[in-house]
Amino acid sequence: MDPVQPDPAWRAAMLAAVHGNGLAEATDALLSLTYHDPDRAWVENILLDVVADDDIEMQVRSLAITCLGHLARIHREVNRKAVLPVLQDLMQSSAFGGIAQDALDDIETYALRSK
Repeated sequence: MDPVQPDPAWRAAMLAAVHGNGLAEATDALLSLTYHDPDRAWVENILLDVVADDDIEMQVRSLAITCLGHLARIHREVNRKAVLPVLQDLMQSSAFGGIAQDALDDIETYALRSK
């Protein structure tokens, strides 16, 4: 059985909000994607793109880091080859180091099936 796929229009609206001008809308959209989109790998890639985008507000990027840990808790899985190097690099950042450590802790605690 195929997992239920989210509405493409919903996904497009969430992505537009993430990349829009409103902080509240962007953070709400990231949380909605993290908690409600069943495709962990797709959401993980979106989060990694947000983290890497220096043009996105720091608060949104911080939440994207936190959401990587949430994905581990929700899905019990992450792509370690993609996620861990990013989080480990962020450990050197004064702005993101603590948040990256929290996400790494969540991954170690919850991601029982990791690639």
